[in-house]
Amino acid sequence: MKIDLTEITESVFEVQTITICQKFREAAIIYLEREPNEIDKSKLLKQTDALLFKFTLSVINLEFLWRISEKQSTEGRLAENEKFEWNNSNSIIDATFFESTIIQIRAFIDFAQKLACVTLGYNKQINGTKDFYKNLNKIGGSKSNLIKEKFSEMDKTWGKLIRSLRNKIVHYDLIKTNHEYRPTVKGKNYEVFAQELTNNMFLFLVDLCKLLFEIEWVSGTFNEFKKAYAR
Repeated sequence: MKIDLTEITESVFEVQTITICQKFREAAIIYLEREPNEIDKSKLLKQTDALLFKFTLSVINLEFLWRISEKQSTEGRLAENEKFEWNNSNSIIDATFFESTIIQIRAFIDFAQKLACVTLGYNKQINGTKDFYKNLNKIGGSKSNLIKEKFSEMDKTWGKLIRSLRNKIVHYDLIKTNHEYRPTVKGKNYEVFAQELTNNMFLFLVDLCKLLFEIEWVSGTFNEFKKAYAR
């Protein structure tokens, strides 16, 4: 199986960088232009860029999974499962990009927490999700409460699933491939499962644009976004 990784990365850049990521970053810049000086502008942009980096890595890994799926579907059924997962050349290709997708989306959530705190004027280190909510309670105010509500909603749904899978992958066990055709998790092929999680991540990013930067998301191109805000 041969897949051009550079071509995949460039195709993702054409969509993610020019549209989604640039719009989100521009929203951060607009927010900083409107906000008083107590917001650490350089730190907010740095954290915004870090969040978008994790978003892009997740999407690139997802695209790899789809290309692998397309390639394997044209080559017929997978070979017989090997005795050891580290010796299963078929499943290990999928696992490489699936596990990376899960880890990057989990990192995306962590980075989103940090960005949320920066927009509230809190620039200290955050030590995990519990510390994040503890800091939100200390900060208080309507914006802090809205952030807490949105993150809690996410943490109880797809965020909880991401944490569970990430902890299993990193600390406890393998996601074993025990089938003949395509790897699955919760009855769904890796690429389909990862696509649903990535869709949730994108919708969360759109929500963050409004919640953190107080900027409504604009569908369409980056130029359409700028036009909507007279940029």
